[in-house]
Amino acid sequence: MKYLRTIIISGFIGSGFTFSATSVAGEKTTNPLEQCYESVGDAPRTELTGCLTAKFNTADIQLKNVVKQEKNQLASLKSAGSKKAIKSLNTSQAAFTAFRDTECQRRYDAALGGSGAGDFMKACQIELTEWRIQQLQAE
Repeated sequence: MKYLRTIIISGFIGSGFTFSATSVAGEKTTNPLEQCYESVGDAPRTELTGCLTAKFNTADIQLKNVVKQEKNQLASLKSAGSKKAIKSLNTSQAAFTAFRDTECQRRYDAALGGSGAGDFMKACQIELTEWRIQQLQAE
């Protein structure tokens, strides 16, 4: 199983995806694919997919909440520029979603239909969604 993980992660790296390195000692990683591999252990592959799907759903809900909070904050300012700022946020969010989906599809396609392609795509969606959350919260 460790050999298979090495091959899959190597393919993941080769597809242009970047993530933090982890140690064998079990340090927490920011890579959702590695986190799920550690979480499911030797369980069937379907468990890995379930883990990634759950992580994406959690990140997606969090992103929607952060965007909603940002809109509420802008609206509460009752500034002449609030409407324009909310419109810009909506436009930016739509552009981010299009970028995320297109970039993750590219990474899926770069795996050339390999058995881990769907996992690469889902991990990409998680990582980019988490990145977007960080960007919005940093403002």
